Amino acid sequence: MEEQEHLLKELRALERQQRRQRQDIFDVEDEIEAKRDQLIEALEKRLKQKTIIHPLFKIRWVLG
Repeated sequence: MEEQEHLLKELRALERQQRRQRQDIFDVEDEIEAKRDQLIEALEKRLKQKTIIHPLFKIRWVLG
């Protein structure tokens, strides 16, 4: 009887640990998803950037 009680306590402790670890996994997955969304947003901003070209100077060559 005593051994069974000890095993049940150990089982409950392991189940609590498992639930905590699952929650930790969910938290990390949420962090990864948030970072992914940030990266996608940054990439979309870079793709929407417009490039404007202004000539700074002209070079004229004379061969003779």
